[in-house]
Amino acid sequence: MTKQQTWWFFIPAGAILIIGIVLAGFYQSVPNPGFRNAGEVLTFITLASVGIERILEDFWTYIGLTKGTFWPFGAFSQLVESMSTELNQVLNPFYKQLTQVVEEAKTENNWTDQEYAAAKKQVADLQAAIDQITKLAPGSPQATALASAASQLISNIQKKYPTLVTLATFANEAISGFANFIVTPVDNLGRRFISLFAGVVLGLLLTGALRLDLVQAIFQSPTVGNLPGLNFYWGIVFTGIVMGLGSNPTHEVIRALQEFKKNLKIQNATAQ
Repeated sequence: MTKQQTWWFFIPAGAILIIGIVLAGFYQSVPNPGFRNAGEVLTFITLASVGIERILEDFWTYIGLTKGTFWPFGAFSQLVESMSTELNQVLNPFYKQLTQVVEEAKTENNWTDQEYAAAKKQVADLQAAIDQITKLAPGSPQATALASAASQLISNIQKKYPTLVTLATFANEAISGFANFIVTPVDNLGRRFISLFAGVVLGLLLTGALRLDLVQAIFQSPTVGNLPGLNFYWGIVFTGIVMGLGSNPTHEVIRALQEFKKNLKIQNATAQ
C-alpha cells in the first residue's frame, strides 16, 4: 500500500473514532440503566468484550479465506506468491529428474503397465499435495498435514530412487519451510491497527447505545464532565475503549479499579 493510500485510510478511521467518542459521550442519558447492581453491569461488560473479540476473529477468518487480497494483507499475499514461485523453482528440477528416473526405471526394470502407472501416480500425488499447500489461506492448519503427506511421499521416492536423495532433501526442506510460513503468517502492523480500531468502534457503539459505564458501576459515583448545557459521560467513553481492547484488558482494568477502590477504603478507614 502506498503512503497516500495509507493516509486515505487513517483519516476516515480517525474521523469515525472521534464521531464515536462524541456520540457516546454526549448522548444525554444516565449510565447503566436497567441493571440492578454493579455486578450485573461488570458481568455484561466482560461478556460483551468477549463478544467483540469473537466478531473480530470471525472477520479475520473471512479475510484469511480470501487469502488477503486487500490491505493490509496485500503485501502478505504478494509474499505468499513470491514464496510459491521460489518453491516451484526448487521443485521443478526435482520433478524433471524424477520423471526422467521413472522413465529410465521402466525401461531398465521392464515394468508392467501397472507398475509404471503406480510410479506416475506417486509423482502426481506429490504434485497435487504441493499445489494444495500453495493454495491454502494464511493461518490454515491444513498446511502441516499436507506438508507431512508430501514429506512422506518424498521419503518413499528417496528409498525407491537413491539417485534423487540430494534433490529430494532440498525439496523436503523447501516444502516444510513454506508450510510453516502459511501456518504462522506474519501478524503485521496493519492487522493490529485495524483490530484495535474496529474493537474500539464496536465498544463505543455498544456502550453508547446501552450507556455502559464500568467506572460508575465500581465507584458508584458520577463519571460526567459538565459543559455548557451538556454533560460529557467520559466513563461511558472509557468503558467503550477498554472493551474494544479485548476481554483480557477489560478484566485487568476492572480488577485494577476494584483494587484501587479497596485501597481507598482502607486509607479512609485508617485516616478516621
